[in-house]
Amino acid sequence: MRTAYTISAIGHAAVLLWSVWSLAAKPLPVSSNEGLPVDLVTASDFSNITAGSKAAPKTDTAKPLVEKVAEAKPVEDPTAKVVEKKEVQAARAKRPTHSATTAPRHHSTRRARARC
Repeated sequence: MRTAYTISAIGHAAVLLWSVWSLAAKPLPVSSNEGLPVDLVTASDFSNITAGSKAAPKTDTAKPLVEKVAEAKPVEDPTAKVVEKKEVQAARAKRPTHSATTAPRHHSTRRARARC
């Protein structure tokens, strides 16, 4: 068992040393990025750009998806259930009592508990 720990430790140390040595040996290439042209925009210029053109042509209003909207029907009972389902009844009305379901205890179980 001790030899297995020694072999594992040597193997892990070798892998860690190899990874550090291989990454440190050659640096990663860095590409030079050229600067991008940037324009500064003042708050008033930005609001003028986003406001839109006052001389733009008016667009037609979109047609409604339906031709006619039906009249709303009054609800007879707002507390009524949406779907009438039959209520589920339990198969048996009463659960049996605890004493009826358990068997009487024997003296052997007391002796076994006392030994533990």
